[in-house]
Amino acid sequence: MIRLEKVNKTYEGGVHALKDINLTFEQGKINVLIGPSGCGKTTTMKLLNRLTEHTSGTITLNGQNIQELSPVQLRRKMGYVIQNIGLFPHMTIFENVAAVPKLLKWDKKRIYNRVIELLEMVNLDPEMYKDRYPSELSGGQQQRIGVIRALAAEPETILMDEPFSALDPISREQLQDELVRLQEDIQKTIVFVTHDMDEALKIADQIILMKDGHVVQNGTPEELISNPADEFVEDFIGSKRINNGFDLPAVSKLMSNDFTSITTEATVADAIDVMMKHQLEALPVVNNEGKFVGMLHLFTALQKVDDPIENIVQSTTTLFPKMDGKKAYEAFSNSNLSSLPVLSKSKELIGMLDKDLLVRDIYDILDQKSGDQ
Repeated sequence: MIRLEKVNKTYEGGVHALKDINLTFEQGKINVLIGPSGCGKTTTMKLLNRLTEHTSGTITLNGQNIQELSPVQLRRKMGYVIQNIGLFPHMTIFENVAAVPKLLKWDKKRIYNRVIELLEMVNLDPEMYKDRYPSELSGGQQQRIGVIRALAAEPETILMDEPFSALDPISREQLQDELVRLQEDIQKTIVFVTHDMDEALKIADQIILMKDGHVVQNGTPEELISNPADEFVEDFIGSKRINNGFDLPAVSKLMSNDFTSITTEATVADAIDVMMKHQLEALPVVNNEGKFVGMLHLFTALQKVDDPIENIVQSTTTLFPKMDGKKAYEAFSNSNLSSLPVLSKSKELIGMLDKDLLVRDIYDILDQKSGDQ
């Protein structure tokens, strides 16, 4: 985790590039810095590995002030991927990826295994690619090598400065998908700079929108889409595109039929076991006829283990199969749950709609709309 507290950056001549920045970049999240040219997004990134020094405030990496580390020590804890890739043209792909582990004096077997593992991770056949040179690869393949080179020494943090902006649209989209897939496996703290809101919406767990050295708004893509802080955010994120001709399939097409529930005859202890097993924040409860009774929240269950389930279930927003997906999306704003129950006309529980999957469908539509413009 990286934390910035009251961070300022003033250049010689008095240019105040960053003004009281307070941010947290969480472990396992893709954090996207975005905004117009000159807003401070790249400067913010460069502070993290001390390519630029901040003027005041505190920056910590996993609780340690980065000023307590030398720039060399700090940079060895961070991978860095840049727009022009920066592969060494006279080195093979294997040698490029192995460069930092060699500097860290890893043994040869460990380096070899790591390079092979990384090439396989980004679907590049090691036997086919490890002995090639960068000039023999396409732009998209070179960028994949740039990404895995940043991962080679197993850093805690990956900094990515507009890494895909020079690629053609198809390669760019493929690498965005690759990054999201890769993050599910590596769970690194990723700080990603871009000027493209479509890219931010697609890959980000947290978007930080900046203007004139300030953070105007930060939050999940869904939060920025749903509740833009001001007109600048709304214009920049393109919320008007969402509200103009924005359609989603009916809930019946979006919901999952594969869900976990429990009956009122079960004990609260049974419900807790089910929620722990499936890592659920809440569990739908049905009666013997399969009709929806309510949601049992984990926090409530832990406090009232000895109570009957029907006494502690809570009512929640419910959906129905023919409901428009857009209305279902709006329904989540009235609920603190990440999944909502879908009921038949007779109130039977027939499915669950996951908010993250619904938002992903929104991003897909945004991608299509931006491609049509």
